[in-house]
Amino acid sequence: MESRLEFADYTRRIQEAAMTLLQTARTAVDVAGSTHLLTVAVERDLQKFGANSGLDKLACSAGCCSCCILNVAVLFPEAVAISRYLWHRLDYEQLVLLHGRLEELHLRTRWLTDEERIFLRVPCAFLTEEDRCLIHPVRPLLCRSITSLDPAICKNALDMSPFSEQQTVPMNLFQKNLMDSAFTGFGEALQQLGLDAGAWRLTAAVFRVMSMPETVDEFLLGKKIPRN
Repeated sequence: MESRLEFADYTRRIQEAAMTLLQTARTAVDVAGSTHLLTVAVERDLQKFGANSGLDKLACSAGCCSCCILNVAVLFPEAVAISRYLWHRLDYEQLVLLHGRLEELHLRTRWLTDEERIFLRVPCAFLTEEDRCLIHPVRPLLCRSITSLDPAICKNALDMSPFSEQQTVPMNLFQKNLMDSAFTGFGEALQQLGLDAGAWRLTAAVFRVMSMPETVDEFLLGKKIPRN
């Protein structure tokens, strides 16, 4: 039977869950672990409530990276979780190379609008040479919200975007609404806890955590983290 999930209620549920998970967080490991548990729960709910929403019709697959030229908003705990994942997955040399790619992309895109970023067509720093997502298991909620039922239309829409040609990309709206609601609820939880709840750009946030790990301590103390 198809879910009748109310997204406003879901936002509140995620807010409550995130507050429970993060209110005792004291270290980067705690933040990363809490974020991971929350994301796992959201993915579980996607399968549970969206079973009849057309998830089986998604055309997205490994190696398809048409949308990986978009600005992606993240919350600071998501960047912490991604950074912890990378520190455990990559060796020192790989981390140095990735850090360089993040810095270059951050400097090239930090002042660009969403449309200008698409026009630049510089791929995400987390794409491998095989066009696979290096952080797929811990990718941000708003990355998870982007889907396509037709990769050709998706690619064409992005190709035409800088020229103001509007083309609708068929996507799974249930998944988009669920992930957007989770992102909103997570942000509201951070605000309630007195933590920095502002959105970051993915590249900037992960670059910040990797460059200055002490920023996580500042975040947990309720300090506002500079975005530049």
